[in-house]
Amino acid sequence: MEYTSIVTKESQACPGVRFRVRRLSLARRMELVKQIREAGRALEFHAAGSGIDDAVEAAAIRA
Repeated sequence: MEYTSIVTKESQACPGVRFRVRRLSLARRMELVKQIREAGRALEFHAAGSGIDDAVEAAAIRA
């Protein structure tokens, strides 16, 4: 089995169009999980705040 880090697919909606998808490495997946956890902690912190600054920050993280 040959593992490639980039997969090319033909578009079904637009004939003649191809797109490439990069597969995540294990290290990149671990980094992504870490960033998601940090964002979740920040959201929880700001959502618990009572000030307008915290509400704005929580809304920005949710977006």
